[in-house]
Amino acid sequence: MRIDLLYDKANFAKAEGKLNEAIKIYEKLLKKSPDHFAALNNLATIFIDQQLTDKALSLLVKANKLSPNNAIILNNLGNCYLQKDQISKALIVLRQAYEVDSDYIEAAANYANVLSISGQSALSESIFEKIRSRHTGFDGKVTKLEFSHHLRNANFVAAKKCLTESQKHVGIIDHFFDWIALFKASNDLEAAKQYILLLRELNFPLFSYLLSVEGYKELGFSNLYASQCGLITRITKKANTSELHHWRDTLAMYNGATTWIFKWIDACFVGNSPSAAKIVYGLLKQSDKLKPEFQTIKAWITYSSDGDTSYALKQFTKICSKEADNLSAQSGLACSAYWEKNYPLVEKTIAILKEKQFPLPIEMTSYFMHKGDLTTAWSVYTSSTKREAIVCDYDQASALNFFDKNIYICNEQGIGDEVMFLSCLQDLINLNPKSLNLSVTKRLNDIAKRSFNPNVIIEISKKWKKNELPKNSIVLRAGDLPFYFRNHIDSFPAHNGYLKPNPSLLKTWQLKLLELDNVLKVGIAWKGGAKGIFNSLKSTQLKSWLPLFQLPNVQFINLQYGDVRKEIESVNKQLDRPIVNFDSIDPIAEIESQLALIANLDLVIQVSNASIHFAGAVNTPAWLVSRSPADFRWIKRDETGKSAWYPSVTILDFDRALSIDELILQIKRRLALYLEGYTPNLPESH
Repeated sequence: MRIDLLYDKANFAKAEGKLNEAIKIYEKLLKKSPDHFAALNNLATIFIDQQLTDKALSLLVKANKLSPNNAIILNNLGNCYLQKDQISKALIVLRQAYEVDSDYIEAAANYANVLSISGQSALSESIFEKIRSRHTGFDGKVTKLEFSHHLRNANFVAAKKCLTESQKHVGIIDHFFDWIALFKASNDLEAAKQYILLLRELNFPLFSYLLSVEGYKELGFSNLYASQCGLITRITKKANTSELHHWRDTLAMYNGATTWIFKWIDACFVGNSPSAAKIVYGLLKQSDKLKPEFQTIKAWITYSSDGDTSYALKQFTKICSKEADNLSAQSGLACSAYWEKNYPLVEKTIAILKEKQFPLPIEMTSYFMHKGDLTTAWSVYTSSTKREAIVCDYDQASALNFFDKNIYICNEQGIGDEVMFLSCLQDLINLNPKSLNLSVTKRLNDIAKRSFNPNVIIEISKKWKKNELPKNSIVLRAGDLPFYFRNHIDSFPAHNGYLKPNPSLLKTWQLKLLELDNVLKVGIAWKGGAKGIFNSLKSTQLKSWLPLFQLPNVQFINLQYGDVRKEIESVNKQLDRPIVNFDSIDPIAEIESQLALIANLDLVIQVSNASIHFAGAVNTPAWLVSRSPADFRWIKRDETGKSAWYPSVTILDFDRALSIDELILQIKRRLALYLEGYTPNLPESH
């Protein structure tokens, strides 16, 4: 292959994050053309990011000899020396880079930084001032280096200004430990201690290591020291949830704890753990001097933890009117505006985020679904930073690439989403891949093996590593499949169910239900599993459903997971035909039994949780009680209200302003009409 084509191919692989592939191509190119200085430089930058400074240094020294006045090569060489703590060499090389091209912002900032480190503060300050005067846009790396310079020189006012400006663009979490360092350096030990205690309140796995950092011992945490490696090892052994697996793997990817820490804490703020976010804000607001910096967090907590999207919309609107470039607040504005059905505002905010190249929040998946733009919706979903990162070696433009390839599908999200995404599996099978390997949660293992083509290799929560896979392998997350197979409403098949219950359990539940009165048997669930905003949309109290339960000729059967016995007992005291609660099964732990029970019911009425997905997957008639607008899981197939994902599920989406009492009365009237067309099962004659 021509050298220029090899170079373009290597650069493309590097840009796509396929670093191992890029390294191989660069090395192949350099065997053919050893003096290709650009390839030497680009390969070195990969090694710098991987902390392989000796390898990088040898390449950059050679590249510099081949192209001695190249500011880009000089900048990378200077950074390499800096990584090796060779300050004097870094100073010489970065000065040369700056002299060659003083408008090269990265080289200028790195030169200013090394000047600051070497004690030449005045000259460092003057270069940072020149950068600010010439480049008015925001640059996170430059701001970070300038912050370090000011902190190093005890200019705490300027350091705080850097952080305040930066967090408008990248969010507070990226500077969490910078704030601690600032308070520590400015001798505001109480503020620093609040931040550190905050990690402890979050039950943050690495907090004890962080507290061992030199300078924090006087804050009263010296007894909590633990070595980084030992602690990470223990975390890894204890990690038994998808979230911990996610962040543990991210730690391995970045070869260091810092990025992992930021991402882990960030999960608390964006809704994954809104209760933790509330603790955060509770601690932070104790200090008056911190209040102005944390209004965005307060708005996010109102949105994600309290579920008050109306008030959150007002808060985000107020913040954005004063700080139009606060992209975290703009993101929150888009989310709350969607749930409040202010679609023009959503469009306006999306335009701002796109212009600033700020990632759209995952809630915008639901918005584009609402518009009928499924292609964009799945693009937003698959690019969400809240999903687990894996190495994907495929072209996202077409599903045709799957033919004759080894396909590996990683499970993700909750059990309901996992069931929903499995509805796309047959589409993938139809493309005749060479092999198909599916990872599922343990509770779905036997069901999946029974339900799908025996040639599909099914494993429990398997995490495949690219270097372990054969050639022509493609690794996907289950949530990537709709991007290829559900990109318009007509692409959802009118199936009759795709999960097969255990035949023995199916018969057992059939016989058990025959022991009940010969009336309509309706499964119910009234609580969703999500927290915060989604909990407010999905969960109700059982007592609110009492008017529905008073309908004659219906036997209601509990499908709700969790310990709800007291709720059921309290309601049953007011009913002539009590709700049946089968204590023998745990809907969460014993999915096989839950699936077989649901398959035997006449109807399911419930809010959104895993059981409604089970009903749709076994083709049991079901009514989803939802609030409008719905999230992406519950888009309608047509005007009949049938779910696109599950033809047997009808979506009853009520306006959020409707009271729960009126909502239940409407469901009661609908069920009364349904009963008019119901014919009880007649006992068999002998």
